Amino acid sequence: MGVASSGIDDDLYTNSGDSISSMQLVGDIYRELGRKVSVKDVFIHRKARRIFDNVLSHEAGRRLPLLPPLKADQGLATGIAPLLPPIQTWFTFKKLQRPEYCNHCFAIRTPPLDVGRLTEAVRLLQLRHDALRMRIETRNSQSVQTFVPTIRPVEIATLRIRSLDGESSKPTEERELLTRQSCFNIAEGPFFTIVYVHGYEDGSARVWCSFHHLIMDTVSWNIIRSDLQMLYQGADLGMKSSSVQQ
Repeated sequence: MGVASSGIDDDLYTNSGDSISSMQLVGDIYRELGRKVSVKDVFIHRKARRIFDNVLSHEAGRRLPLLPPLKADQGLATGIAPLLPPIQTWFTFKKLQRPEYCNHCFAIRTPPLDVGRLTEAVRLLQLRHDALRMRIETRNSQSVQTFVPTIRPVEIATLRIRSLDGESSKPTEERELLTRQSCFNIAEGPFFTIVYVHGYEDGSARVWCSFHHLIMDTVSWNIIRSDLQMLYQGADLGMKSSSVQQ
């Protein structure tokens, strides 16, 4: 949360907590402790000690405030949904010449990875986050978001940062990444691309990601990074939260 330390009696929201960090906390509690806590529980109780006491009280059968669990759809979101204001509605009204080229990128530094496992992790990520299967269509002169029932496999491109003779391939890399992030298709997909970059002198690699602004904001980067890492490692992400369609 951007603070040096936070005690069990400190208010999480006073310490720069927000809805995103609350979602991450709920996920961590479930994965590490096997306890179900909702984001609303975190918002109500706000302090680690009170959240802990509330969980124990609920398990002991005492009637302390505990909100009912979120009934999130665990299947794939399909069909249509209205655009989400303000970003999606603003975007469609802009009439941009190149609407596919409105994205943001980040790179995750990693040890060497298995591209096959990374590809499977990305496929599971699409199952987890319905927005990664979203399309924008025009129906009855209105733009709507649709969710396709099938997953189109995302090809993980690989780039070597240095050739075998030691020559830098940075210009080629930059051209390839520019091409990758400018070929999105908002009507047919995909809305994102991932490239595995390797060959760094220290033996490290990068998972380079580009997502269209229609499906993700910069606040969500850490959620995607964390989920992708856990899926690559074979971990269970637990129950889905409410989908963008809900």
